[in-house]
Amino acid sequence: MSGSVACSVRAESDGGLLASVHAACFAEAWTADAFAGLLASPGCIALVARRPTSEDARPAGMILARVAGDDCEVITIGVHPEARRQGIATLLLDHACAPALGLGATRQVLEVGTQNAPARGLYAALGFAECGKRPGYYGAAGGDAVILARSIGPLADTETREQLR
Repeated sequence: MSGSVACSVRAESDGGLLASVHAACFAEAWTADAFAGLLASPGCIALVARRPTSEDARPAGMILARVAGDDCEVITIGVHPEARRQGIATLLLDHACAPALGLGATRQVLEVGTQNAPARGLYAALGFAECGKRPGYYGAAGGDAVILARSIGPLADTETREQLR
């Protein structure tokens, strides 16, 4: 997938772009101002995936993460509905590891709804393991969340890639 999708680093001025991708992915979209505020925070990592040869110039997906201490917390990740199941979420998660390692992170952490079986399956395949729970995190309609984490050091990348083969 990496040959047909390119990831680019985003800046604080890209809040509108990230908000538009988020709106295509989620019913409760975040605003451009919310993204701009997050992008301005220390340790923020934002990537957008695009198909460079595609006639469709819309972004295929995005990830926003923040490094704090040893953790690279994935704040949000989304793939446009028309681009799902093509490896874009994997690409985004993997590409976010290099800058996170550079900022001192040793693991990637995220939360996912207990009802989101496709995402949980992907995260398990990528080496994420449950390390906590957040009861009622998504409210009455969305239910509970689980916290997942994976190591992101060079050895972890090799192990994860071997598991995916």
